[in-house]
Amino acid sequence: MKHPLTAAATLLLATLTACSAADTTSTDDTPAKAHKQAADASQAAMAQARQFAYLLTVRKKVPALADTSDKRLLEVGNETCDSIDKGTSVLEIAATHQTALGITSDDSGYVVGAAINGFCPEHLDEIGAAP
Repeated sequence: MKHPLTAAATLLLATLTACSAADTTSTDDTPAKAHKQAADASQAAMAQARQFAYLLTVRKKVPALADTSDKRLLEVGNETCDSIDKGTSVLEIAATHQTALGITSDDSGYVVGAAINGFCPEHLDEIGAAP
């Protein structure tokens, strides 16, 4: 066998699983489930990191939004990406955010750019940014 330690660990795991009355999961599923759980946790951590970076960036660069809740700013970010997905131009989106948030056109453009960078980087070409 190529990996004797892996084989020993698998045998031990199979033995422990067979001895456990509470665990009816097949040992064949365990590595796949563990991999999926790790991937899900990694994706959740990345999403949380993107949200944090977006909020930090917007709050630092657009002081006029200091009193805007995190929830509202995240909604604006998600709305930005949803609107682009539906074919709305970034200029239209920025104008909408400018009015809705009561900020300058420069600030609304910055918010749109930060949202695209953080939540939908597949649309970076919409703002002339390289991926």
